[in-house]
Formats: sequence, C-alpha cells, structure tokens
Amino acid sequence: MKTRLLLFGILIIAVLLRFLFLDKVPTGIFNDELTYLLVSKSIVLTGRDITGLWSPLSVFFFHYPQGALQTGLIQAELPYLLFLPAIGIFGLTMFGVHVTNAVAGVCLVIVIYLLTKKLFDKNVALIAAFFTAINPWFIVSSRTSYESIYAVLFYLLGIYILFIAKRWYILLSFPVFLLAFYSYIGTKLIFLPLIFFSCLYVYLVTNHKKYLLQYIILNLAAVVLIVLFLFAQVHSSTRLSEVLTINNPVISQQVDAIRKTSVANPFIPVFTNKATIFMTILITKTFKIFSFDYLFVSGDSFFAMWRHGLFYVIDAIFLLIGFASMYVKRKKIFWWFFALIGISILPQLFYSASVDNFTPHIAFLIPLFLIIMAFGLWQVLTLSIIKKYRNYFMAAIVFIYLIFTLNFFVMYIFQNSMVGNFYDFPSRTLSLYLQGIQSKSGKVIVYTGSPQILFRKYLFYSDGLTISSINTVRKEIAAGSRTFSLNNVQFQYCPDVMIPLQKGVTVIYDVGCNLNQNDNNHLNVVQLPDDGPVYKIYNDSLCSDFSLHRFPSNIDLSYFAPEKYSTKDFCEKYILKVK
Repeated sequence: MKTRLLLFGILIIAVLLRFLFLDKVPTGIFNDELTYLLVSKSIVLTGRDITGLWSPLSVFFFHYPQGALQTGLIQAELPYLLFLPAIGIFGLTMFGVHVTNAVAGVCLVIVIYLLTKKLFDKNVALIAAFFTAINPWFIVSSRTSYESIYAVLFYLLGIYILFIAKRWYILLSFPVFLLAFYSYIGTKLIFLPLIFFSCLYVYLVTNHKKYLLQYIILNLAAVVLIVLFLFAQVHSSTRLSEVLTINNPVISQQVDAIRKTSVANPFIPVFTNKATIFMTILITKTFKIFSFDYLFVSGDSFFAMWRHGLFYVIDAIFLLIGFASMYVKRKKIFWWFFALIGISILPQLFYSASVDNFTPHIAFLIPLFLIIMAFGLWQVLTLSIIKKYRNYFMAAIVFIYLIFTLNFFVMYIFQNSMVGNFYDFPSRTLSLYLQGIQSKSGKVIVYTGSPQILFRKYLFYSDGLTISSINTVRKEIAAGSRTFSLNNVQFQYCPDVMIPLQKGVTVIYDVGCNLNQNDNNHLNVVQLPDDGPVYKIYNDSLCSDFSLHRFPSNIDLSYFAPEKYSTKDFCEKYILKVK
C-alpha cells in the first residue's frame, strides 16, 4: 500500500507538470508539428490526407502524405494516427494537439517504474519514476506535438515485455517494437541493435539461455522490417541522404579546404583525408552529447529553454554514483546499459555532418540516465552512515528536487513564454486577426517569405480546415503553387517593392520582406518581449475603431489564449498602433 501511494503521488506530480496550463503553454505550434496535425485533422474529416491521395493504412507501407513531401518534411508514420482521437474530440486547439503527448508522458513514468522494478527493486523503481516525472526534457516533450516521446515509450515497453515474457509470448514484444519503429524517423537507426542487445541480455542473464528460437525469430523479423524499409526508401522520396557517411560532400569539402590551406608535406594525405575527418566528426559529436554544459546547464536550441539543461545540476552527482555503483555491484546490467547508451546516441552521431546537438536524436539516452541516477541515489540511501536517518535524508532530497522542479517549471511557463520566438506567437496572432477581418474586408493579401508555411499556420490557428474548405485547400497546396488562398485571404511571396494600396484591400507585410517601410500609416503585430514589429497591417478594417495601445500591456498567462477574446478585446490587446 505504501508503494502504491508513493507511485500515485509521483503520477500526480507528473500529471500536474504535463497538464497544468497546457492550453496556453507552449504558446504556439512549430513548423514540424503542423504536418502531423493538419494531416490528422484531414483524416478526421475525410479519412485521407489533405491531398486526398493518401490513407492511414499507407503508413505501414512507408508511404507518406504528399503534403509532407512538398515541404521536405518526411516524418514518422504513426503520430498521424495517434493524434486522431484527441483532434477528433478537441479539434485543432492548443490543448487538443498537446494532450496526446501529455498522456504519453505520464504513461512513460509508469513504464520506467515497471522496467526499473524488474531490473532492480521497487525502491529504485520509485526513484526512477520520480526522476522521470520531474525531468525537464520529458516535461517539455510531453507538452508538445513532437514524436520522439512515443519512440521512447514503445521501446521501453517492448524491452519490459522481453523481461516478463516466456516461451512464445516473447514475440508479443515485436508489435510494440514495431510501434516504436513507426513513431519517429530519428530513432529508426536504433531499432535493430536495441532489439538484438536486449534479447541477448535477457537470453543470457534473465532466462538463462532458454527460448533461443523465439529470440532468433524476433531478431529475424526485425531484420526483415529494416530490409523492407530500406527498399521502400530507395524507391521513393527519402531521408537517407541525411545519414552521415564517409562520402558525405561536406567531408570532401573539409578535406579540400584543409589541404589547400596547409603547407605542403608528405603527411597531409595520411592525416587529412575523408576517414580522419569522418572520425573527427563522430568524436566531436560524442563529446558534445556527453558534455556537462549541454546535459545539465544549457541544452540545445531545440530544447529552447536557453537557461536550463535536459537534467538538473544535482542529477550529475547521482549519475556518476550510479555508474560507479552499477559497475561494482551489477556488472552484467552495467555492460548492457553501456551498450544501450552507445546505441542511443547513434541517431545523433550519424545525422548529417553538423556537430550541433539535436536533443530528439538522443531521446532514448535520457531514460537510461534516469534509471542509472535512481540506482545511484538508492546506493547513497543504503549506506550504513545514512541508513539510520534514511527517511530524513530522502525527505531532504525530495525537497531539494521539488525546489529545482518548481524553478524549472516557473522558468518554462512564465519566462520562456516571453523570450525568443521559437513557437512564433505572432503568426498565431496574425491568423486570428485574419480570421476576424475576412468578413470585413473585400480582400486580404499577406506578403511573406514563406507563404506556404504561414498559410498552413493560418489553417491551423483559424481552424480553417473544414469539410467545406478541404477541396479548396487541396488545390492550394498543390506542388509548384506560389500563391495560397482561402476565402478572401491570400498569401504571396514578398514583392520587390511595396504595392500601391487599393481601397477595400487590406495588405499585410512580413517585416522579413525588408521593404523598409518608414511610414506610420499601419498597425503592428509584434513579438515579445522587445515589441519589435513582425507584421505590418495596412488598410485595416477590423481594429482601427478601437482604443489601441503602442505596447503590449497586462501580460499574464491569459495573454496566450487569444482565441478566447472578443474582437474588441483582441484588437486592444494584440494589435498595436505605431504612435
């Protein structure tokens, strides 16, 4: 009963950190998420993607929505289907598009508890569940529509089934591993080695060399899937070109550049060639992945916290203790974890020639570290010098972690919403403005450097993808189109010079068009917190009659729910006058 109550309390913490203010933070949808969400909405409406040429069953044959191909974003197969229930119930609302990930984040806490309990005991498992519930990376990824969390969830669940299954039930793990494979493009690379090393450990250690036939069949099925996937990729649009190989053009360019700027000597070909540059890139990536600054202090640009790492600083202590203790006391598990850690970083090591960190590629590394940290903390708690005061020490550790967690959550909710422009809140504001003005203006033209992306955001935020509009939208996203329209709103590429204004036509310029408009005869949509204009509105017919402000005011969390405001309140809060 005590264990159940503690686990229930941990789950409550996980739920709060993932669901609290979920309708307001994140403040918008990033470009990569749009493909999943718009295609899922189209499936809810019509049973097919926006083009009408692709159905959900196609995902299992490695066919992708044409809309994804046109934007160069060939994404994972399964998330289109995972989002369907929530979008069907809640629509394209901020809560509706994030709730599926939030549920997955809570489920991940349970799966890590079960797996850790099987590997060690319930005490380590409770600590691992607690660490997972409050981990910064898992909190953030659970509050987005990004797909890496599903791959982590299903891979861990598949491994857990391997540990508890006997005889032919072992093969029940394959459908779960299959879901992991379909969940995220980036972690497809770990599919085969992860299954092989997990089967090898369970076969040798847990099941004492029993059920060899079942493990062989499972691995052969994994090999067949990989072969089919590679065959499909070779004969279709593919992302295989993103995989880093020794023949990557960037490597050849680096070799040429170094040789041209080096003094001639016989050792140049020996130490400066494609093999040495290739190995240098791999080594650099490895050190950057495991750097203290990246993991515990700053993260990367995708994590977008700017002042926080993927873990808490205090985690580093228990991670080091856990590694050392596991090597001394549980050597077999240590070497299995060591292999899994090496496998988990493969997606980042072999993704392009760039050495910048990209956290989703190492998503499977994070739960491994959390379990090791949990083992390390439990080893501290079982020391004879602490054992007598274990409850007090544990209470102090929990208190310290809750302080760290509260600091992170406040930073994420109340500070990160204001800084940077990662989720492009101005595009959300503009989309709602366009939704309001379309019935008040004869025509609305938006000039921007990326009309298709802004058009897709407009469809999302204004809920413009409906049964009545789907055919129009299908025509607009056709390959090669340079102008995108819905009703009387039109998105075009930036002109070379400002277009003369026409009566009854509202014109909006993205400041990225760099047309150097110096007049004051317009309204602004600005970014936070510097109030810099992002979109300039000419010939407004929606907000000009209201009392507009020059700067944003009264910014609290309700500011990030602009859909709930009346036209008057929306204009006075989000649309600003120049002077």
